[in-house]
Amino acid sequence: MEMHEILALVGKGKKLARDLDREQAARAMRLILEGKASAHQIGAFLIAMRMKGETEEELAAFIEEARGHGRRVENRGVAHLVDLPAYAGKRRTFHAQGAFALVMAAAGVPVLMHGIGEAAGKTGPEAMLSAAGVAVGLSPEAASRCLAEVGFAYVQLSRLDPKLCRLLFLRSELGVRTVINTMMRIYDPAGARRHVIGITHPPYLDLLANTLLRLGVHRALLFRGLEGEGEVALQPESALVEVAGDRRSEIRLSLSELGISAAPKASLGGADPEEEAKCLRRLLSGEERGPLRDLVLLNAGVGIYAGGRAASIAEGVALAREALDCGAAEATLGKLVAWAKEGG
Repeated sequence: MEMHEILALVGKGKKLARDLDREQAARAMRLILEGKASAHQIGAFLIAMRMKGETEEELAAFIEEARGHGRRVENRGVAHLVDLPAYAGKRRTFHAQGAFALVMAAAGVPVLMHGIGEAAGKTGPEAMLSAAGVAVGLSPEAASRCLAEVGFAYVQLSRLDPKLCRLLFLRSELGVRTVINTMMRIYDPAGARRHVIGITHPPYLDLLANTLLRLGVHRALLFRGLEGEGEVALQPESALVEVAGDRRSEIRLSLSELGISAAPKASLGGADPEEEAKCLRRLLSGEERGPLRDLVLLNAGVGIYAGGRAASIAEGVALAREALDCGAAEATLGKLVAWAKEGG
């Protein structure tokens, strides 16, 4: 089947468009990633999928094809590894992802973060980590070593799959998000099969959770993220979707039961990368208290649970607090800075 034939199926409008089966969806993504579809066909396909809406079967096929196309980060026997995508970006609040990922690593849950830095006027945690001295331009091979040696690595999508990265940036030209934006939440370039995923639009919780059920995971936690990024907000009650093996369930999260205080977004304000890097150091050293510390503890607890090092999120929060209080999180940042200076 050629691209024009696939377009004839998905591009006939809301009433006549047909969903692709697994083989057809995989073929479409293969043609795009192998450069066998023209720029016009790619744009038409992404807009048609946006109008039609992707199915779980289509999304699973797209992901499997994309994972097989780009370079991977080899998992050198790293246990409890968690995949942490950083593609949504934020404008108004502190990039807590970079902070709680280091706390997770210090608590024995390695983290691979991957993202694009900045898109659509929003920034991710990449700039803050870089300002703090963490290497963010790692090759997949270097990221694999850093994971094994320190327990954390950040890799840019452009180093994994330049073609897929260019497709992601088409959003600015097309004017709307596309299925590529959805795919990146579950791209999982190291095969961790453990995920912490924040989304912006609630309907995508079901789509991504059910797609992960098809793909198979150890554990994934999905939620509506703070500013759409992968951070559970400091609100009194939250609902998370958990996918573990072949089952799906809901977790009702109460901050009061975790010993964490709710806080408004205004108290979580971000800043330029240099200022956020200073805040990161204060957080990890124990100097920074209040809402930002609570935000990091909460999300590190969620991540530690996702990684399988805790039997509950409450236990995960306790392990996160210990990693901060004993200096292990600060030491992890120090190791990453030293690793970057030595060139891995």
